[in-house]
Amino acid sequence: MLRSSKNLMDRVYRVPMYICAIHGAILTLLIALLNFVHIFRDGTFVAPMFGPLAWILPKVLCNVLFEVALVFTVMMWILIPSHSTLQFIALSRRVANSYTWSFEKRLLAAFTIPIACTLCVACFAPGFLPTPAFEQVLERFTREVFALGQQQHVVAYGSTVSYVGINSGRSLVDILIGLAIVPYFVSYGLFMILAILIRRRLRAFGVSLSARTLKMQRGFHVMQLLQGLLPLAIISIPLIFFIIGTLLQLRLDLATLVFTAFLWACPGVQVCEKKKNK
Repeated sequence: MLRSSKNLMDRVYRVPMYICAIHGAILTLLIALLNFVHIFRDGTFVAPMFGPLAWILPKVLCNVLFEVALVFTVMMWILIPSHSTLQFIALSRRVANSYTWSFEKRLLAAFTIPIACTLCVACFAPGFLPTPAFEQVLERFTREVFALGQQQHVVAYGSTVSYVGINSGRSLVDILIGLAIVPYFVSYGLFMILAILIRRRLRAFGVSLSARTLKMQRGFHVMQLLQGLLPLAIISIPLIFFIIGTLLQLRLDLATLVFTAFLWACPGVQVCEKKKNK
């Protein structure tokens, strides 16, 4: 399907659209089948799973699916700059002779930083797999918060700043920086820089534009900001919860359902905005 289109830019723009669609579908499926929520208690972040797969799958497979879900969650904001990169390349024909760039070279430029951020996240994701001793702490917190009996099966993942000694020396602060903060600010820093450069590029042609063209440009800028900044606004709430809960070692318990709700709302928000601005 990509090769059937004669227009290079049309083929290039289809790739991030397909990737985002597949990513959203897989993440939504994982959310539905794993159904994990979040707890902050005594400097410990807990992610218990209550979905059907957590009850029937072996622990090894649950571990793999949890890591995949974790990486796909962070990819919600990692993938955002790819569209803006392609837009900037299309508007920069005189820079580095980008007009002659091939299909593969454009995609490489658009996805180099997202791929690097994804690999960084994948390296930190195993930090949420607990040691046997720390797993008992996670299970205890889960049973206390959700009033579960000892006979009920509990599958929980997480990290800590209070029980580092029984968790192979792994600290939640290190994971917070490598898995959330760095990819978040790299992705949105790149997006904001590209949005500013694109806006300047559209104004730099020195041509008197018609009212219709100016209206189309304004619509493009609004669409670009909504596609990037609206997910940013949604994601910022769970990220703030994550940072505050980690650094201040708060006991949030059921208040973290707000964290969960906003985090899982983001894929739907992204889909609605893409359909609205299509």
